[in-house]
Amino acid sequence: MGNKNISNRNNFRLIVSLSLTIFSLSCPLSALCVSQSAPSGATEITSSIELPKGEIYTRGLGLSPLDVHLVNQGRFAELANKLSSKVSSEKADRQAAWLAFAYLYLQKCDDLNKLVDSYKTSASGAASNTAVNLTLIQAFSYLCNQKLDLAQSKLQTIPASAMNDAFVNYAFATLSGKQGKPQVSIAYTKRAVELAPDFAWGYRTIAFLQERWLNQANEAKQNYSKALEIEPKLTEATTALIALYLANSDYDQAIDIAKQAIAHNPRNAANYRQLANIYIQQWRLKEAARELRKAVAIDSENSQIYRQLAFILHKTGDLQAAIAEQKKAVNCSTDKSADLVELAALQIADGNQSEAVASLKKAIDLNPENMTAVSQLTALSIQMGKFDDLISELNKSAAKLPKNALIKIRLGDALAAAKQTDKAIEAYKQAANLNPNNAEPHTKIAALLVARKDYEGAAKEYKRALNINSNSVASLIALGGCEAQLDDYLQAEAAFVTALALHQLTQPVDSTVSPTRVEIIKGLATLLFKEGRYADSANQFIAVSEIDKNTANVNLNKFMTAQAIALRDLSKDGSKNLDAAYCALSAEEKSVQKINYIDTLLRIGRYDEALVLLNEIVANGGAKNNVSTQPEPFVYLCLSRAYLGKGDTAKAEEAANQAIIICDKTNSPHSDAYCQLADVLFAKNDLAGAEKNANNAIGINAKAFRAYILLGNIALKRKENKLAIEAANKAIEINPYYVEAYLLLGKAQINQNDLKGALTTYNKAADLYPGLLSTHESLLAILTKIGTKEEVKREQAIIAGLKSRQ
Repeated sequence: MGNKNISNRNNFRLIVSLSLTIFSLSCPLSALCVSQSAPSGATEITSSIELPKGEIYTRGLGLSPLDVHLVNQGRFAELANKLSSKVSSEKADRQAAWLAFAYLYLQKCDDLNKLVDSYKTSASGAASNTAVNLTLIQAFSYLCNQKLDLAQSKLQTIPASAMNDAFVNYAFATLSGKQGKPQVSIAYTKRAVELAPDFAWGYRTIAFLQERWLNQANEAKQNYSKALEIEPKLTEATTALIALYLANSDYDQAIDIAKQAIAHNPRNAANYRQLANIYIQQWRLKEAARELRKAVAIDSENSQIYRQLAFILHKTGDLQAAIAEQKKAVNCSTDKSADLVELAALQIADGNQSEAVASLKKAIDLNPENMTAVSQLTALSIQMGKFDDLISELNKSAAKLPKNALIKIRLGDALAAAKQTDKAIEAYKQAANLNPNNAEPHTKIAALLVARKDYEGAAKEYKRALNINSNSVASLIALGGCEAQLDDYLQAEAAFVTALALHQLTQPVDSTVSPTRVEIIKGLATLLFKEGRYADSANQFIAVSEIDKNTANVNLNKFMTAQAIALRDLSKDGSKNLDAAYCALSAEEKSVQKINYIDTLLRIGRYDEALVLLNEIVANGGAKNNVSTQPEPFVYLCLSRAYLGKGDTAKAEEAANQAIIICDKTNSPHSDAYCQLADVLFAKNDLAGAEKNANNAIGINAKAFRAYILLGNIALKRKENKLAIEAANKAIEINPYYVEAYLLLGKAQINQNDLKGALTTYNKAADLYPGLLSTHESLLAILTKIGTKEEVKREQAIIAGLKSRQ
C-alpha cells in the first residue's frame, strides 16, 4: 500500500506539473506552483511532510463526521443552514470556509458577500489557519460573483505549506473547474481525496469532470463507484452511474446500482422510482409498477409517481385504473394544469371526450398560458363538432392574453372548421401581426384561399411563409401547386425542384414524414404532365413506381405512368396499356381517377369512349369524389372538348357555357372555361366571339397561354401574321414546353416567308414532342422546301413509323 501511495503522489505531481505548464500559470509563492520547488520559507507539497505543531492542517476536511456526511451526500442547503448558526464573526474557522463553499454551490452570492463582510474587522493579525480560511471565503465570494481573476489572485496568496490541506486543494480544483480546465481541476481533486480519503464528494467531482468534460465514461464509472463506497447515500453519484450504464444498454449493472441504493436507503421513494424507470426502459412494466407502489407507500404526495403509474397502466390496457392514478397526480401536482392535460389524453383514449373537454377547460382556467391545453381543446372540439362552444372558450382566452399569437391561430382553426372563413383569415392575420416570425398563420391563410380557388392570393401567402421559413418543403410544394394552377409552370417547376433538393438534404431517403420524397416526385411528375412534357413526366412516374413498388399505391402509380406514356407515344400499345392500368385500379381509385382517365382519352382522340364516361358522371349528379350536387366545371369542359372533337359544335358550345355557369356558382376560376368556349367559337368561324372569350380568359389569368394561342390562330385567319407571331411568342414565354405554340409560330413564320425561322421552330417542336405526328408533318413540309434529301428521307421514315404505331 505504501509503494502504491508513493506512486500516486509522484503521478499527482507529474499531472499538476504538466497541466500548469499547459495553462501557463505563473505564480511565485503560489499554490498553483505546487509542482515546482517551493520558494524560500515554503514547503514542497508531499503527504509525508511533518506539519509544524499547532497547525490545523491534518488529514481530513476539518468538519465533524455528521457534517462530512452532509458534504458527501451533496446536501449543501442543509449544511449551510447548520453551519450558519455556528460560525463566529470573530474567527474565520474551517466551518466558516465550508459555509462559504455551500453558499457558492447554492449560488447564494448575497449571503456569501455578507459572510465576507463579517470578517473584515478580524482580517489583520489573524493566525495562519484563520488567514487561510478567510482567504478561501473571499475566493469563494469572487467565484460566486464570476470574478475568476480575483479569485485566482486571492488563492495564490495561500502559502505552499497549506497545500497539505484537502479543502485548500479542493478550492483550487473549484477555481480550475470554473476556468474550464477540467484536467487541472481533476489533479487538485485527486490530491484532496488523497489527503482526505473519506471525501466522497471529491470522487464525485472527479467523475463528473471525466464524464461531462473529458468524455471518459469508464474512468467516471470508477470514481462514481468509489464515491458510493464511501457514501452509499450519494444520490447524485447513483443517478449518474446508472445513466452511464444505461447509455451502453447495460441494464443489469444499472439495476444492481439501483437496488444497492434501495438497500442503503429503503425509506427514499426516489430510489424505487429510479429502479422503476430502468424497468420501464426494458418494458418490464409490471415490475416497474411494483416499485412505484413501494414509492407511493413512502411518499404519497408525489405526483410524479402517480403519473408514471398512470403511464404504465395505460400501456398495459387498464385505462380506468390509469385515469384514477392520473387524477391522484392532479390532486398532488404543483402544476395541476399540465397534469390535467395528461388526464384529458387518457380520457380521450378511453372514449370520454366530454370529460376530456372538461379537464382541458379546467387546465386553461388554472393556467391560461397552457398552450398545449388550448391546442388539444381546439383539436378535440373540432373533432366533436362543438364549434360555437370552442370559439367562445378561445375568445375568453384571447381576452385574457390579447398578445398571444398561438391563441389567435387556434381561434382561426376553430373559425375555419365552422366555415367562417373570413373571420378565420382575420384571426390568422392578427396572429401573424403578433408574431411576424411565425410562418404558420400564412400557410393557414393560404390553405383557406386555395379552398376558395384564389390561387394568386394563396401563392402570396406561401411566399410570405417561405420568407420566414425558407426550409419548409411543404410550403414550397404548396406554392408550386398554386403556380401550376395559375399556369406559371416555370415558377411551379422551380418550387418542386427546390423542394426535392431540400428534402434530400434534410431528410433520410426513407423518411415517412409528409411530404415524402415520393410525394414530391409525384407532384413534379404531375406538373410536367400538365405542362405537356409527357416524356419527362413518364420518366418521373417510372421512378415513383420503382420507389413505391411495395406499397398500396402500386396500381395508382402504374396508371399515372401509363397516362404519361400514352400521351408521349400516341401509339396503340400505349392506349391499350392505359386501359389496362385503369381497369387494375380499385373501385375507389377509379372513382377518383375517372376524370383524369377521360382527360387522357380526349388528348389521344378517343372521343366516343370519353363521352360515354362523361355522360355517366353527369347522369349520376357529379363525380363521386366531389361533394357538389353537380359535376365540377372540368367535367363540362371535357364534355365540350369531346363534342368538339366529334365536330358537334352546338353541343360543345352548350357544355362550355355550362362550365362558365358552374364557375360562377362554385367560385372557380373562369379562365379555362372561357378558353374552351373560344375554341368552340373559333371552330364555328366566329372569330369575334372567339377573340372576346380568349381575352376574357387572359383578363382573369394573364398567364393563360392557351388563350394566346387562340388569339394567334385568330390572327392567322385574318392574315395578321405579326400579331400571330407575337401571340405565339407570348405563349412560349409563359410555357416554353407547349408544342402548340411552336406549331402556331411556325405557320406564321412561313406566312412571313421566314422559312429558316420556321425550320428552327419545327425542329424545336419535334424535340419537345417526338411522338406528335402533326409536328413531324409540319417539319417535313418545310424540309421539302429547304432541306436536303437525307433530311427529308429521315423525316419521312419517322412519320411512317409513327403512323404504323397509331
